[in-house]
Amino acid sequence: MNSKSGMRNNKKKLNYKKKHNKLNRILVVSTMSSGKSTLINALIGKELFPSRNDACTSKVMRYISNNRLKHVKAIVKGEKEAKFNNITKESLAEINSNQEYNSIMLTGPIKSLYKYKNLIEIIDTPGTNNSQDENHMNITLDFLESGQFDVILYILNATQLGVNDDLVLLNKIKQYLDKNMQKKIVFVLNKMDQIDDEIESIEDIYNNAINYIKKIGIDEVKLVSISAELAKLIKKDKYERLSKFEERKFKMYKSMFLECNNSLYNYQNLSENIGKVRFKDKTINKELSMKSGLVVLEEYLANL
Repeated sequence: MNSKSGMRNNKKKLNYKKKHNKLNRILVVSTMSSGKSTLINALIGKELFPSRNDACTSKVMRYISNNRLKHVKAIVKGEKEAKFNNITKESLAEINSNQEYNSIMLTGPIKSLYKYKNLIEIIDTPGTNNSQDENHMNITLDFLESGQFDVILYILNATQLGVNDDLVLLNKIKQYLDKNMQKKIVFVLNKMDQIDDEIESIEDIYNNAINYIKKIGIDEVKLVSISAELAKLIKKDKYERLSKFEERKFKMYKSMFLECNNSLYNYQNLSENIGKVRFKDKTINKELSMKSGLVVLEEYLANL
């Protein structure tokens, strides 16, 4: 009986690998306070990556999708190697702060709005302008030079465009792209929910971001506007449980986004299929998901 069960499991693994024969590797890069961890949590559909500045990523963390799993597993390496099951936000923060480990490999499900054709690997790098640890920049640049990725996902803070720390990092990315022209890069204009559209035009901020990137010397700018916070709340409301504070915040976001005519989906140049996206989960709030901007990013990543 055990032998038959083992054969069935091996067959399932083989079929899963055949069905997903490609791994799309996504390198996520940004300065601190750009909402990087919030965006990753929104992409995977789970509150997992540390998002507070004092607990932010201090080493490279990799998350590989496997929707056959119900929980997240981890393999950590460094001075010693260990394996963990049922990883939570709290346990990951503890592993992340342990100086005996220098790399974290996570495997778990991804609850996406858009159905991915292939497996994806999200590679989280440290915020490069951490004043308490100057090594963060070196860790990120070392991984960049390794070339172990297919696309760079560069996150911009819409409320702090053109600040010096971002300019420094973006110039280093440009230098890498000049030497590795086959590599792709897509920009995420995050925190668009923090823009007061009665004072500032969302369209102007979007166009300013494109011009800012072009001034660095990147001519073909792929840019999508997003509220990672709203996208995270949409998925957490569906797949996990919101705290009382998050419930109040989500209610505010729904009021803010559903009552306005502007949709962040309109401020992007990755997709022309506006309104034609086929959602993986038909029970999720389609209008709100579209307005968050996340669905167009997922569509792009699904078709790398």
